Amino acid sequence: KKKNVKKKKKKKAKCFDDEVFVFAGRVKNKREYILKIESNGGYVENAMTESTTYLIATEDEQKKKKKPAKILFAEENDIPIHSPEYIDELIEDHSDEMEDDDDDDDDDYDDEDDED
Repeated sequence: KKKNVKKKKKKKAKCFDDEVFVFAGRVKNKREYILKIESNGGYVENAMTESTTYLIATEDEQKKKKKPAKILFAEENDIPIHSPEYIDELIEDHSDEMEDDDDDDDDDYDDEDDED
């Protein structure tokens, strides 16, 4: 008897797989950023926890004399604090990496050992 073996499709890793983001203060286009994070495998939470991967805060928020609790928590727990634009940079970097990975399948790949 043949067993039905399902082949697992190789899933391409998403940019923010299992990353947890928290926003601090008023971020323009916050909903847009949330959609970008979630569509790339990440999660958005309202409160800071030790599982938070990134705190997203505007420059103004980061420069306040009396630092907001979320920023203090991030600093105390070595959680990176970035501007909202950083989300776009990460997505761009990841898509560039994915394109590089796809190049391995090209037929016109020259192998130096093939000299006959």
